[in-house]
Amino acid sequence: MILEKHIVYLYHKQKILNMEKLNFISSFYKHNNQYKTWKKYSNKIFGIDKDISKNEDIESIICTSIDSFNKETYSIKSIVDESRKLSDRFVLLNSDIELSENNLVWETILKIKDCLIIGNRYDYGKTYSDGKINPNGIDFFVIDKNLEIPDDHKFCIGLCCWDWWLPILAIKQNIPIYKINQPFIYHKRHAKNWSEQSYHCMRDHFFKATGLRDGLQLKQNILSKCENLIKDGP
Repeated sequence: MILEKHIVYLYHKQKILNMEKLNFISSFYKHNNQYKTWKKYSNKIFGIDKDISKNEDIESIICTSIDSFNKETYSIKSIVDESRKLSDRFVLLNSDIELSENNLVWETILKIKDCLIIGNRYDYGKTYSDGKINPNGIDFFVIDKNLEIPDDHKFCIGLCCWDWWLPILAIKQNIPIYKINQPFIYHKRHAKNWSEQSYHCMRDHFFKATGLRDGLQLKQNILSKCENLIKDGP
């Protein structure tokens, strides 16, 4: 029985190694090591921070930095523009995200194109087994070439609301949205790294930019238009 389980494990591991991979893009301003869990799915991992060249696992993308709320960050517009110079399709995610080994999710991501794929994270304390889905935490995106990003440099990685902005853009552009509905994206709980001032300012800007009135309308707009990535999932 132990030998059989080991053979099955090796089979699935080899299957992942043989699958198509995508470029992964993130900001590593906190020098997190969670990116190591992306390697099984990533063609290359790119960082947008100035000093990322110190990490031999991560290549650098040059984006113009923006000082926002006393924090150096980068606009989603500039990140997407620079990422598209490398590939038409790529993954954009936060650097503290971990990815579990899930062949089915990754194979389905590769098959479904001409869309925006989004994923809610599972917040956990000690192990993935105590992870609970965070309905407000969209931290993983697969972006295709057809999604147009407006020239709005207030939406920046590391600040609030950019993650909800991308699905709204897809809805307005009639681009299908698929939501990952399987445990795949994990995030270890930690203290928030944004201020209340930045949250309220970005929330106000988000509603102004999208024409939405409140958070309930926002979630109803997105959730009602998302299809499950895997049809028989939860």
